[in-house]
Amino acid sequence: MRAHILPKWCVMKKFQVRNFPDDAYFALEQLANENQRSVEGEARYALLKWIAPPEQVYSGEELYRQEVSGRLNTVLRKTNQFRNYKPLVPSNVAVELGIEDLGLVANWFSGDVLPSFTELQRLSKLFGCRADWLIHGEGDVYEWNSGVRMHGTGRSAVKHLLRPDSDGNKVTDIRLLREDSDIGALLILREFENTRYVDAFWTNLHVSEVIGAGGESDLADFFVTLRALYKSFVKLDVNVKGYLMPRSAYKQIREEEQAYPLMLLKDYRVNESMWWEDIWDKSQRGKFNYWKGDEALIRRIEDAIKRNKRLLDEIEAIKNSAPLDHDD
Repeated sequence: MRAHILPKWCVMKKFQVRNFPDDAYFALEQLANENQRSVEGEARYALLKWIAPPEQVYSGEELYRQEVSGRLNTVLRKTNQFRNYKPLVPSNVAVELGIEDLGLVANWFSGDVLPSFTELQRLSKLFGCRADWLIHGEGDVYEWNSGVRMHGTGRSAVKHLLRPDSDGNKVTDIRLLREDSDIGALLILREFENTRYVDAFWTNLHVSEVIGAGGESDLADFFVTLRALYKSFVKLDVNVKGYLMPRSAYKQIREEEQAYPLMLLKDYRVNESMWWEDIWDKSQRGKFNYWKGDEALIRRIEDAIKRNKRLLDEIEAIKNSAPLDHDD
């Protein structure tokens, strides 16, 4: 035995371990060397592991409950970022869902209770987020579509824009956001009653001269559609607004932050604009300049409309018909 080793006891901080076996001490010393710790440090580590409570093992249900709770709190936070008044809290959510047990809904957000599948679907509609994301954690938080073709021309296109959501909720707002670039891509946001869901989609349109013959034809249809929309939106009690939006704002809100779609409207780079009311109206020609090259585009599309009897007939029908209603 080496002289520095006490065979039957070793000194510990605040207490001594007596009658400690030699072979156990040598094993402890070997572990200390392997772990590059002192013998005392190795003994302290072993004791702490021995007396520490066992690591908590979560069941699959518990893990999923915590994941859902995290997603609920995420979408609640994103919703409150857009609100200009008192933040939404779980008790407000309970009221909106018609649930009398406020504690139950609070427990959904705390992770103590797992909402049912049906309840999660209702929550996704209330917050306007994707059900697949809320339930399974799959894909984006909010739904954005791209390459969507405008349906019809003039009055028929307006009827399509005014169609309710899948639950029959009426449209309350239509936002027309032209990308402020040479291409001029068009993003449309539709809002509805009784839900925070936003129908957000990029159309196939380029509101610019970066178009071929097909793009010119589509824009001619769109100009006539704007005429019909302008005639109807006051009677409909639908808020229709135009905006000019840099691509950088969309990239940040949509791609980087996965934010609520209407956060685009609060971005300082997105400016409200009357372009949608004026580009089809000859009486407004030359009074405003909304983007570089807009005057040349307007003249080009006006000429295209003049050569198209179908569009000329639709314009006359718009002039002579009553404004459209939600139920038309």
